[in-house]
Amino acid sequence: MELRYPFSLSQSFTAYGLAFAEAGNSWSNFNSFNPFEVYKSTGIGIRIFLPMFGLLGVDWAYRLDDTNNRADFNSGLNAQRSRFHFTLGYQFGDL
Repeated sequence: MELRYPFSLSQSFTAYGLAFAEAGNSWSNFNSFNPFEVYKSTGIGIRIFLPMFGLLGVDWAYRLDDTNNRADFNSGLNAQRSRFHFTLGYQFGDL
């Protein structure tokens, strides 16, 4: 789910802030599927559209669930709770 708030909607410069909440998981087969076993995160971000560059964005996300019991999560990497994400171009829902 994403909630957007426009700062500027002109054709030469479009900018909006956003807040989001998401949940997801992956399962190896249909028998292990459980729609209530999902990992949740929330965050905020900003999107800027410039005709010369396209869509630029930065998000800060915070993981709500503990993943220490998963052996395959981040195999050897530091599993930090918050992260920044950068986007260039459109995503699936932005078209």
